[in-house]
Amino acid sequence: SGLGADIKLPSSKARLDRILFAEGGARVLISCSKNKVLEFKKFYESFFINESKIFSISHLGSVKNNKKLLIYQETNLIINSKIEDLQETYQNAIYNKISK
Repeated sequence: SGLGADIKLPSSKARLDRILFAEGGARVLISCSKNKVLEFKKFYESFFINESKIFSISHLGSVKNNKKLLIYQETNLIINSKIEDLQETYQNAIYNKISK
């Protein structure tokens, strides 16, 4: 889409490389418009009304039209990349070069 995102990671005592790149349990990223956030939260709560919650949800950030990926941990900007640069890196990955 060429859009960007502002992501705010929660504070953690773990090393930054572990937070960003370590493997872990399955995760799902859901994007919804601002006017649907409350509806999504209500759905989540109603889904577990009679059961214990087996997963949690967290708001990590927002899609922006700034054409940049900005990732913060607390107030520290840790990643500031142009979407164009990220697309170029992805398109020029080794896999794409050898799978032709």
